[in-house]
Amino acid sequence: MRIALVSYEYPPDTAVGGIATYTRQWAKLLSSRGHDVEVFCASTSRAVSEEVDGVVVHRVPETDRIRFKETILPVFTVRHQWKKFDVVESPEFNADGKLIKETYPEIKLVVKLHTPSFLMDELNEANAPVSFLQKLRVITGAYRRFQKPSKYWKKNEAVYKDERIFTAAADYITSPSLSLRTIVARKWKLPLSKIAHLPNPYIPDSGYLSILPSSASTAITYLGRLEKRKGILIFREVIPAVLEKHPEAKFRFIGSDSFIQPLGCTGKQILQKKLAEYNDRLEFIEHVPLEKIPGYLAESVLCVYPSLWENFPTVCLEAMSAARAVVGSKNGGMEDMLADPKAGILTDPANASEIAAAICYLLENPEIRYGLGAQARRNVLEKYNAAALGAVFEKMINNV
Repeated sequence: MRIALVSYEYPPDTAVGGIATYTRQWAKLLSSRGHDVEVFCASTSRAVSEEVDGVVVHRVPETDRIRFKETILPVFTVRHQWKKFDVVESPEFNADGKLIKETYPEIKLVVKLHTPSFLMDELNEANAPVSFLQKLRVITGAYRRFQKPSKYWKKNEAVYKDERIFTAAADYITSPSLSLRTIVARKWKLPLSKIAHLPNPYIPDSGYLSILPSSASTAITYLGRLEKRKGILIFREVIPAVLEKHPEAKFRFIGSDSFIQPLGCTGKQILQKKLAEYNDRLEFIEHVPLEKIPGYLAESVLCVYPSLWENFPTVCLEAMSAARAVVGSKNGGMEDMLADPKAGILTDPANASEIAAAICYLLENPEIRYGLGAQARRNVLEKYNAAALGAVFEKMINNV
């Protein structure tokens, strides 16, 4: 099949989050199974078509995610007229492939669910009441930094509608987690039977697989943006409880900082202020290239992801591939990833005592920690590989 993957995010130029990692992994997987795959994505600075890992990648200079769907259409048109595509896949987030579907309705469309904007805003409380002074602080702060202010308090109703209509128009919809499948079907009034459960692929490279399950490190690692929806605020209570029992431990946060409304400051600022007496046990690292993540995981004793809800987090797959035990959230896709067979400890993301107890348990029981890490790696290799997921996708497309 000739397959187009349309996504604003794609490494390295727009490696913003999990969509970028997923799209790269999926492109490589489909190409390895003999499909003719091309990626249509954004770049912060360049317009280029290049071959990367056997996949043709078309990058257009665009920093506005909403405008991307317009910018990418002419590039797609040229390639489609040269040789017609059989399938287009696009994330539901921001409806990246909307105009392509409207222009070429005859092409089969697969919408891959990641996390719709309505759900992301609910988790981050983006639409919570905000005072005039808070709005003024955000706007003036952005102008001081010569940036366009993000008026996060306004509902993105147009985006919500675009995502819903675009997804409903798909020939097939896939969801990495059972949880997201249920949420989207209920919210958008879609038949559950129309949404296939198809986990994200993850093909770890040798940098992950060469890491031993055992580690002499005392670093407890969190990977991801410092956002409310990812559970960053619970660390205000978790860290003191853990360090009281294990003062030798340290907490490492790897990921970009985020403004948390309506608290009026960033996740990093909140943690540093609340945990001032423990600042020597905290480490914050931003903008880590993907190729350096295995090195940080090798220097970690375990990973903690207390998300309020999470679809199918790539950071968890990375930790699992590195044979690191994970203390994860029972809300969302981590339950699919860690529960069967057991490859981590699932906790209530609102219960700091439960999270701290799980961390301490793993610190105090290295053999159990190593065993969970080894099983986590096996789960990735056996459940999320090219043969298993590629065959499911191909069967789905042929039955559309």
